[in-house]
Amino acid sequence: MSRSIISSSLLAALVCVLLALASTPSAHAWGADGHQAVATIAYNYLTPKAKSGVDKIINNSDFTSIEDASTWPDRAKTSATGGWHYIDGEDSPLNGQCSLSLSRDCPDTGCVVSAIADAANTLKTGSDATNLAHALAYLVHFVGDAAQPLHASGYSKGGNGVTVKFSGASKNLHSVWDSAILLKTISSKYSGSHDKWVSALIASATQYNTAAGVACASSTDPTNSDAVETCVMKWATESNQLVCSTVYKSGFSQSTDLSGAYYKSVAPVVDAQVTKAGVRLAAMLNKILG
Repeated sequence: MSRSIISSSLLAALVCVLLALASTPSAHAWGADGHQAVATIAYNYLTPKAKSGVDKIINNSDFTSIEDASTWPDRAKTSATGGWHYIDGEDSPLNGQCSLSLSRDCPDTGCVVSAIADAANTLKTGSDATNLAHALAYLVHFVGDAAQPLHASGYSKGGNGVTVKFSGASKNLHSVWDSAILLKTISSKYSGSHDKWVSALIASATQYNTAAGVACASSTDPTNSDAVETCVMKWATESNQLVCSTVYKSGFSQSTDLSGAYYKSVAPVVDAQVTKAGVRLAAMLNKILG
């Protein structure tokens, strides 16, 4: 049920628009640190052939690295592309009800699930250097987005409407999950070093290599958009279920600073989701470019 939102022709038409228009104000999943971590983890697990393919695309683009490409979709986000970063499930997490349906929750204008499928297809079949670079950037970024639980939840605009406190500051819950939690981890456990944090995630990544989400990514034909969407829905559904089991549980309270007990409970989940995204992305890129 691909909507072809990132087909080669549309990418070509959007290039000027994407660079000219201002980004929409919606939240950026994982922030720069998270998306760059996903990219680094994936690059670490690429086959030599896939790594060469990524390097060729990057070298023929304005990007300086796969990490640089990973944050471009947020820098270039417009009202036309904003909906590609998430899928809004019909949730009532405070009542323990979370669910996701592709037919119900992914509109004709696209969502993160269909966007990943279209980026994968363009990366496999495209030839134009700019289109390939943008498809790579979208794929890297959106696989990360799909692993952020609040990018798979429609409740209170993915948590953007839920005001909480974190380290004494007023924030919305979405931004806490996007960046505040992982930034606290980097600061408190890795002396503020992004690289040390990512190295630790890479060291833990092997435990996810045999997961079903990785298996489907490594075996699915990237030109079969329906099959890719089925695979990606596994990831998005897992994220959606975490909204009920973890995000709004684990000691969640709007009246309590979430940088204490709540942080300690959910920080390992954030690390795991970022790591899973990197391993899944590597599997997809190895299939597409390897």
